[in-house]
Amino acid sequence: MPLPVTAVKMVPVDEDSFVAIGYVAPARQLRVTFRNGTTLLYQNVPGFRYEGILAAPRKEAYFKTFIEHQFIAKPAPPPEQS
Repeated sequence: MPLPVTAVKMVPVDEDSFVAIGYVAPARQLRVTFRNGTTLLYQNVPGFRYEGILAAPRKEAYFKTFIEHQFIAKPAPPPEQS
């Protein structure tokens, strides 16, 4: 069953591997758009992790340490822009 497309505001970031991140608080879903165009949807991510990656001076290091292998990720269609 395909994942529902949820409107989410994507925040541009300047990192080597990804270009934008967004968060859907009610669903606890973190979206990460990578430089290759792939968007992954990380499930059950607490809001403080999203706030943490936004505040981190090295977002890619934060992502690799606290998100990448800690949460289940599935391919996601590009979100609708709100």
